[in-house]
Amino acid sequence: YQRRRKDGRMYPTRAAVNLLSTKQGEDSTTALATSKEGYIVVETNYRVYAYTSSELQVSLLGLFCEMQYRLPNLAVGVLSRESCRNAFRVGITADQILAFLTQHAHPQLLRTPPPALPPTVSDQIVLWERERNRFTCNQAYLYSQFLSQEDFLVLKNFAQEED
Repeated sequence: YQRRRKDGRMYPTRAAVNLLSTKQGEDSTTALATSKEGYIVVETNYRVYAYTSSELQVSLLGLFCEMQYRLPNLAVGVLSRESCRNAFRVGITADQILAFLTQHAHPQLLRTPPPALPPTVSDQIVLWERERNRFTCNQAYLYSQFLSQEDFLVLKNFAQEED
């Protein structure tokens, strides 16, 4: 059975379950409440989990993520090509997105030796930005239907002198 995105159910992945698991005897809600430093978990499948109830923090994520679910203290979004391109259009750079996700990474992710962001996700965000910036537009003029070869050569020489 293949689950569709519109099913209306959310199944936490193993990484999300492991993140919520705490020391024996400690309640998971108190563990999340005491960690104010970071609240974002990014998985290799481009899912972004924000353990917060702040509308501001969710809105900031919405600038470059497609927000999918909103629970009382959890927001789930997806980093997609289109959502990142929308952010690039309004002036947000890939470096700013990566810095934001790293700066607000959940404390348990910072304890592990690999970086807080999966390398595949950070590399893909940079590639999406480079894809957008690979062309530069310059103003140009098109002249056509010259009456003679001589008229074309006069205009060509003039353009080369001005360049």
